[in-house]
Amino acid sequence: METIVARITPGGRSAVALIRISGRESWKIVRQLVSRFPESITPGSFFYSKILEEGKVVDDVVVSLWKGPASYTGEDVVEIGSHGNPLIVQKLIELCIAAGARFAQPGEFSQRAFTHGKMDLTQVESVIDIISASTEVALRAAHAMREGRLGLKIQEFKGKLIDLLAHLEAYIDFPEEDITPETGEQFQSRVIDLKEETDLLLKTAPYGKAIREGIRTVIVGEPNVGKSTFLNLLLREKRAIVSDRPGTTRDTIEAPYQLGGIPLVLVDTAGQRETEDSIEQEGIDRARQGMAQADLVIYLIDATKPDPLRLDREQKAGQLWVKIGNKADLGLNLHENAFPFSCHESGAVEKIERFLTQKILDSMPTTTLSDFAINARQEGALRLASENLQRGLDSLLQGESPEYASIGLRAALEAFGSVVGLATNEDILDSLFKQFCIGK
Repeated sequence: METIVARITPGGRSAVALIRISGRESWKIVRQLVSRFPESITPGSFFYSKILEEGKVVDDVVVSLWKGPASYTGEDVVEIGSHGNPLIVQKLIELCIAAGARFAQPGEFSQRAFTHGKMDLTQVESVIDIISASTEVALRAAHAMREGRLGLKIQEFKGKLIDLLAHLEAYIDFPEEDITPETGEQFQSRVIDLKEETDLLLKTAPYGKAIREGIRTVIVGEPNVGKSTFLNLLLREKRAIVSDRPGTTRDTIEAPYQLGGIPLVLVDTAGQRETEDSIEQEGIDRARQGMAQADLVIYLIDATKPDPLRLDREQKAGQLWVKIGNKADLGLNLHENAFPFSCHESGAVEKIERFLTQKILDSMPTTTLSDFAINARQEGALRLASENLQRGLDSLLQGESPEYASIGLRAALEAFGSVVGLATNEDILDSLFKQFCIGK
């Protein structure tokens, strides 16, 4: 592999910058650039030197040397700490390229770490999550993934499945031997157990989506029920116009918001009513569209009177709806099954945040409180594994030849392997690594 180089700290001006060189020629390249190179150097140690060009000082630097495989990429690596002036950084990279390196592609350092077995694919993906995490919850989940906990769980699943296949295929390949195949209830029970464990892991997908992308939360209700006031209360700022005049909100208003460490995208919408105003009607139509696409719908009603709209009848599969009876300080219609609330009561924001947090947590499986929060790619692979485990199990239950059960179980094994990066399509790998920034 060619030796590559790139800045691994963010661009722009800074006190310091870090440049990484990785590959067989990395130590040789840095020897050509520094004013002094220690005769005896321990991998992982640092030394101070100057970078020279035609005898003139480019910068004072601190150099660290790493010997493969004990490095981030698994190759020989050099990291140069320089001043963070972009002119200096660019000059140092140009000198490295002139000495034999080439500029790294986005994600190429992490791709080499994957290629050399330093990380499985779940750990590679965690690097993206660590960089992009916007909440402490997302960051903790990313670090758990970076530690390889999902990879270890998948290896555990693979080990169980390999053992099952060994029993089944020994019976298929050596029918003349006195091998007792576990194709009866005990074997079926082990397949069922593995499928249940897989499905339990699949249940963390909504949690993973929530902490990575945020929960799209749409606030709906009739005009003047307090939707804009409710939005402003949560955001602790006057983001939406509040007026006694019905139909003030003509378009959707979006704002990011964190609730208990989980990111939400709050969407205020136009009040639902009959109108002849074409502009207001467009806002109402957009509110309907937003409601259909929401993960969470906060349905505000007037707590003092019956609900005239009954919008909660439009709840779709997979959506969480929370019905809140606003203006409860003015009275309460006990026939409505809604959480009594007033935007104007003391401690209102803390009260509603506790309520919403609990509703969101209650809607998620208890497995989401574990160390796992799988992403969309991992969910697809695990779902394929679960389907093929069921395929193999159905074959056994229907009394078909063990060869048919083996086909399903082998397909499940391949699907498990794709989670951690074994038997993964090259196009998928290329697409994944292109999501990285240069220097990672």
